[in-house]
Amino acid sequence: MEPQTGAPAPPGPAPAPGPRPLVNPDEFGEVDTSRYPAPKEATHKVRGRSDVLELVCGAGAVDPELLTVKTFYFFFYSAFGSLFPLMGVYFKQMGMNAGQCGLLIGTRPFVEFLSAPFWGSLADRWQKGRTLLLASLGAWVVFTLPLSWVQPTAVGCVQPVNNTAYQLVAPNYDGEWPTTTRTFRGPSGAGREGSPLSVDDALNYNPDRNSDWVTPLHSFIVYRTPDIQKTFFLLLLLVVIGEFFSAPAITLADSAVITLLGEDADRYIILYFKGIKQF
Repeated sequence: MEPQTGAPAPPGPAPAPGPRPLVNPDEFGEVDTSRYPAPKEATHKVRGRSDVLELVCGAGAVDPELLTVKTFYFFFYSAFGSLFPLMGVYFKQMGMNAGQCGLLIGTRPFVEFLSAPFWGSLADRWQKGRTLLLASLGAWVVFTLPLSWVQPTAVGCVQPVNNTAYQLVAPNYDGEWPTTTRTFRGPSGAGREGSPLSVDDALNYNPDRNSDWVTPLHSFIVYRTPDIQKTFFLLLLLVVIGEFFSAPAITLADSAVITLLGEDADRYIILYFKGIKQF
């Protein structure tokens, strides 16, 4: 009799596991593991952003929901604190006097005080808080960068002859500068308070040509007073317009944070001071 050939019959479906037996808490003795189905193989968990933060910083150290808020406050106040407190020194370096520097610096918070409520009311009326926030941050960048491009034209340079005398020369951006240390001239510093300083004690001073030439304190560059005034008004225009459009940035950001916190709004002051600490 010839043996039968052919494919083996496919295995039937595995029987469904039965219900787990109830455990009697009053029953003593060992648990019979044969009465329970075998445990399935554990799957590897895909770590998300919160798991990575817990791995790096420790469990409970960082709240993932507030990470974006903390990051925004950190970079915003870091940028603000590293730039705007030094703007007065930057303006003074361009030959502006104390009144002009104070007006350029003091105009910013005054314009923000007037324009922030206006933009806040528009955001509430149109329900476009996120759009206005991004637009105000963009305006902050767009109107801050040109402040470094607007400068008066240098008409001359102060070239020291010795420790007490100097002369006016044309700007030479490619030549080497002498190593003589500059100390300001004049007997006992008479008439040398404030900035900018007149160059009327230069060896080659010409009253007809150099009468409106001034130099900032601790600088070798010489500017004309009319050029400084033109630069001042142009910078004032940039500051006013830029601050008008960028004023709602921090206001809308604070409003969004308070809304995000909800019932935990008392934590806002902690987040705020963590950001202001970067200032």
